[in-house]
Amino acid sequence: MTKGTWSKGKRNTKSHGLCPRCGRRAFHNRKKTCAACGYPSAKTRKFNWCTKASRRKKTGTGRMRYLGRALKRRSNRRQFNSLSPILKKAITDASNETNKRMPTKRSIQKHLRRQKNKISQRRSDRKKFIDSLEDEVTKRLQVSDAK
Repeated sequence: MTKGTWSKGKRNTKSHGLCPRCGRRAFHNRKKTCAACGYPSAKTRKFNWCTKASRRKKTGTGRMRYLGRALKRRSNRRQFNSLSPILKKAITDASNETNKRMPTKRSIQKHLRRQKNKISQRRSDRKKFIDSLEDEVTKRLQVSDAK
């Protein structure tokens, strides 16, 4: 047997197949181990001498089904916490009324209007009370000056 064309034609068996964990064609059929990820061992194969390979396998290179949603929830929470307290209360009241996690814009605006009306009512009541106190003080002063 020579090392030329004839011997190349004999190479028709595959030593590696598809890996169940990483999906690459690195699963050794006889050894039953993956050369890329180390399947079936619990820990993923990773070495510090090959930084590019670890970069290719890192978080963020795939779909990130759970982590993407978790990050979105965190950013939404931060955005909600940065809102003014009156708007936060309007959103929570609207979500409690509609039994939805994110209520419609119209219901939020309705609750915001209610909040603003309550605040203006309280302010007007406070102003009336202060005015009545001022009137009482002026009356008493006039009575004391007359004596």
